[in-house]
Amino acid sequence: MKTHPDLSEITRRLESLERQNHRLKAVVTAAVLAIVCGSLMAATGMADRTIDVRRLSLRDANGRERCRLEVNDKGEVVQSFIDSNGTDRIAFRVDDEDNATIGLYHKPEDVRALMFLSKGGDVGQILRDRVRTRIDQVVRADGVALQRSIDGKGTVRLLTQIDPDGLAAQRFSDQAGKSRVLISTEENGNAGLIMADPTGKDRFNWLTMTDGTASHAASDKEGRLRFVTMTLPNGNAAQHAVDPAGVARIEAWTTSEGFAYHQVNDRKHVMRFVSGTGPNGEATQGAFDDQGKKRFTVATRPDGSAYQIMNGKREEDPYSLLFSSPETGVVHQFSIGDGILKVATMVKPDGTSSHYVEKSAWEQALDLARKAKEVVGVTRDAIGVYNYINNKSQSPQK
Repeated sequence: MKTHPDLSEITRRLESLERQNHRLKAVVTAAVLAIVCGSLMAATGMADRTIDVRRLSLRDANGRERCRLEVNDKGEVVQSFIDSNGTDRIAFRVDDEDNATIGLYHKPEDVRALMFLSKGGDVGQILRDRVRTRIDQVVRADGVALQRSIDGKGTVRLLTQIDPDGLAAQRFSDQAGKSRVLISTEENGNAGLIMADPTGKDRFNWLTMTDGTASHAASDKEGRLRFVTMTLPNGNAAQHAVDPAGVARIEAWTTSEGFAYHQVNDRKHVMRFVSGTGPNGEATQGAFDDQGKKRFTVATRPDGSAYQIMNGKREEDPYSLLFSSPETGVVHQFSIGDGILKVATMVKPDGTSSHYVEKSAWEQALDLARKAKEVVGVTRDAIGVYNYINNKSQSPQK
């Protein structure tokens, strides 16, 4: 079950495509899309002809150059549209490597927008302020679409990618360029969200899957998984709290059938405590020793009865059972050892009670009570036990 999905592969692909986009930008920034001019109209009555020139210039009524078509010394075909101040404002270019661009200029050498079509089939545009590129977009020949948004200091703050195979992702970075948020939908239909701290460590991770699973994971500042919440396709839901060593110390579940339980583990992942409720109103609690053996159980049942069991560490050790009956209101207590009933107590609703003590158990209890009375600072309860046993009128039964 995927509870803590790893989207690092998506981040790696984003970074790789971003580097490729840098290289593409370097190739096309200096180029301009070419416009192929038609043939010149010949003078009236003259036959069509070809004029071989390196440069053509169009001027306005005042003799100012307003349009220029040329093949420059670099072998580039360039057509420029010029404003009334003599500044090239639009330039179409096909360079000597067959890349085509259109550039929009604010002032000489101050290109603000550039559209390009590379020889390999990549197409895109670049938008700039007076200093640097702020937005660049490209649709590559392989079908990948990329867009970068850049702040005033040149740091990429938002990167968007869509792949032809179905991946779509956005990465948000802070002012230092550290990736802080990654949102993605994957080829298989899964969708995820990752949030990282300023050091780049993933701290929160959300994932929804096409099979119906949804999960949320939280990590500490060292990047260690500490908390997981999930819902499963079968309707079950769970939460796990994990210690720094990676051991789930607290586990909680609810099921589609109506059961719910809470489990606490030690550092070795041995269950030490569990509590739960069932769909019919039953409830239970259990405590376990360090070997995973249940030593203490408390439970209530839908019929109103309740019981408590205390077990020894070994199977052959004595154990005790406390039980209350909802029909009669009687409370029973039994102590059993070696498969033999040692002590039995019954308390009725009218306050009367009866007791049964097996002879060897009676003698052991009397000896323990006497020793308890001799201890300095003995509790009042221990004295009460001693007096109760000493003054008991009923003889021990075998």
